[in-house]
Amino acid sequence: MQCLKEHDWQTISSRRLKLTALPVVLLDALVDFDLVEIRRHSALDFRAPWTDSADVLKLRRDGILADPDYAPWSLRAISRREDDVVIGHIGFHTRPDPTYLKETVPGGVELGYTIFAPYRGNGYAQEACRSMMHWARGFSGVTQFVLSISPDNAPSLAIAEKLGFRQIGEQMDEIDGLEFVFAMTVD
Repeated sequence: MQCLKEHDWQTISSRRLKLTALPVVLLDALVDFDLVEIRRHSALDFRAPWTDSADVLKLRRDGILADPDYAPWSLRAISRREDDVVIGHIGFHTRPDPTYLKETVPGGVELGYTIFAPYRGNGYAQEACRSMMHWARGFSGVTQFVLSISPDNAPSLAIAEKLGFRQIGEQMDEIDGLEFVFAMTVD
């Protein structure tokens, strides 16, 4: 991994979006949806409660605590550049590791994202995914990407197709149940 200062990877920008890394203290505040603490640690407009995301927030927080080098790869708030309103979140499940996904996508990183309901249907998920993949390629040379999507999640299945992912298998997730596994290589 490149040795960069925190501010060098803190925010990824695209045409309409900012993808801002969430430090442990902010992840904790979001779990409790403590607006005073949230505002103390971020200028972003976190108006939507993240109660549906508490498990993923805790998982990513624990990941950073166990491995501080995971922080650039962990959860990021997706906000609109025009008004800093947070519309979802995105991040990689792990940092690059040649042993992760070695059977299916050697050296690949798995990407996960959520766009909150009021903001769906505007192409934000595609733009955020493209930005994260572009960043990973430049930051660490990652070229293999994975998505795991429930067969019932038609919007995410359509996003995977639009991004150029191809289905390579299925898996049974102990929390989410059956998932289709998609992969993509970016040159």
